[in-house]
Amino acid sequence: MRFVVLIAALVCGFNAVAKQYATTAYLGTSVQFTIENVSATEQDQAFELVKQELTRLDMILSRYNNSSSLSILNREKQLKNAPVELIDVLKLCQQWQVSTTNHFSCRLGSILPIWQQAEQTQTMPSRIEVRREARSLRDKTILINGSHITLDEELTLDVNGIAKGFIIDKVYDLLVARYSESRFKIDIGGDGRHYGAWPIAFTNPNVKNATQVMLTNLENHAYAASGLAFRHFQIKHNTFSHIFAPRDGWPITKPIGAAVIAKTTANADAIATALTTMNGVNAIDWLNKHDVAGVLFLPDGRVVYSKTWQQRDVSKHKAKLTFDYTLPEFDIADYRKPYVAIWLSDSKGKPIKQMAILGDSERWWKQSRRWWRKVGRKENSVFPHLAHATRKPGQHSISWFGEDDFGQIVTENELILHIEVSREHGDTSYQKLPFNLTKQVTITKDGKGEIGQLSLTITP
Repeated sequence: MRFVVLIAALVCGFNAVAKQYATTAYLGTSVQFTIENVSATEQDQAFELVKQELTRLDMILSRYNNSSSLSILNREKQLKNAPVELIDVLKLCQQWQVSTTNHFSCRLGSILPIWQQAEQTQTMPSRIEVRREARSLRDKTILINGSHITLDEELTLDVNGIAKGFIIDKVYDLLVARYSESRFKIDIGGDGRHYGAWPIAFTNPNVKNATQVMLTNLENHAYAASGLAFRHFQIKHNTFSHIFAPRDGWPITKPIGAAVIAKTTANADAIATALTTMNGVNAIDWLNKHDVAGVLFLPDGRVVYSKTWQQRDVSKHKAKLTFDYTLPEFDIADYRKPYVAIWLSDSKGKPIKQMAILGDSERWWKQSRRWWRKVGRKENSVFPHLAHATRKPGQHSISWFGEDDFGQIVTENELILHIEVSREHGDTSYQKLPFNLTKQVTITKDGKGEIGQLSLTITP
């Protein structure tokens, strides 16, 4: 999975064409840089400044450079007079490990050689031994005393999940101090930061030859993307992701891709890295809980947006739909929260958008017979990424902004919203509400069976 970032180059105010500088000499990946509203000479000087700072930080944080401070610390297990940047990164690692409940970790440096050796010998590692190693690393000591760092003898650090973002932020701060009247952008391996307003687009990495992109305007913001890249381990006939689950050191099977917008690239980098080790439900819930703008690319090509991303990008959408639905309360002793499926189709019933799945058991999905027949049985492998917990009785609301499951703007105007609710020890009820996307209207429908009052509002 590779994220492609498209950014327009313009003509700067000094009539000097904005150059697009590029190099591959740092951090084992590509670096791209553009600056505007300065002269051609100042552009060259700015890029030299960028390279100097990258060289300095590479000597501190790169795992590809055997002479870096990080490499020395990993070999000798202690480092006196450690650079403040390394100390700051290690503190960020701990912060994000806690914030993501161990979905982010800088402690897996000893796991990578296990898989590299396995690929070289074409012998599968023991899952029990890898799991034991990964779990033991979680509590190994990293002691920071002033500028002196000491590692547990069995611990090897890998800060790649946050180092690029941290380095971009340092370069950004340096450039702002020197060129505050300019407009610039810097990208390292798909993570980047903008000063001023720049358009940006991420292609869907799970759709071949994707032509449509999700656009957003970033002004003084940062972004990061993570997912299943072309890097992988090939052991006999099996292909394994390069993304390891911190809980057990095993490669994630069909990881999701994630793109995140944040105030700093270090934060965006850490969040995007952590999201790829979660399933879609946990990832989108984490984004919404922390008000982070993010988009998830599921293994089958579906696209899921966080609420904050939708709010940021609402201007480009064709229409907004708000659907309020009620789950009635039943005064019975053995009450079970119902399973709910909400989806959109075209006028002929062809599914377009899965809006909600509430309930995480395939057994009970099948009780929603219409949904299972039309949608669920054909694509049930992806629904663990989409199925949220059941909800208690009462009124609930969900919004839609005019895109299908794969992030494309829906071109049809005549659509149908479907809701099906099934409950253990209860019944199964189904309702549908036809509507036209071009007409501003509120449609209401009385409840029936397991479904209470419904209200659908369209805002073109």
